[in-house]
Amino acid sequence: MAATSGIAKGAKDQYANVAYGTVTASAANTLTFAAIQMAVGLFQGVAMVIHRINYTPYVATLRELVAATDSLGLGLTSSNRLANLVDTNDPAIIDCHRIVCVGAPIANMDVPIVHDFCNLPGGGKLIAANPIYFAIQPGGFGAVQGAIVRIDFTFVELADRDYMELIQSQFPANVV
Repeated sequence: MAATSGIAKGAKDQYANVAYGTVTASAANTLTFAAIQMAVGLFQGVAMVIHRINYTPYVATLRELVAATDSLGLGLTSSNRLANLVDTNDPAIIDCHRIVCVGAPIANMDVPIVHDFCNLPGGGKLIAANPIYFAIQPGGFGAVQGAIVRIDFTFVELADRDYMELIQSQFPANVV
């Protein structure tokens, strides 16, 4: 039997991978995106299973949450053309987290903010590996804000038909 190299179609990466991203709002109260670079082409048929996401807002960002009108949105998206991170029905939003201030500091905030998907079927959330954006949307802030994201994932190679279906699922209306 001859040895083969690479991942066979449908095979799952056996090693944990980590991706990092940093985003700084381009101006106070604006939705800003930063691309997370993956060494995978759009049409290579490689997807990723996200097992865990850690969002870590900068300490200075958290200290800006002082008024009842302050909020902070963080998320992963497959598009940098979104208007907001609030519309969670948008298929381009892979994951998001929103912090809303109640107007008075009532408790400490533990960071990182962890979203764990290991209990989902397949051990995580299946997404296309390219493109991925880290987004920040501060609201009510007087200064520019930022955050860091860490993504724990594995790669999986999909059959062409399955990969195209995954790509189409990221658009508001599937192409028929």
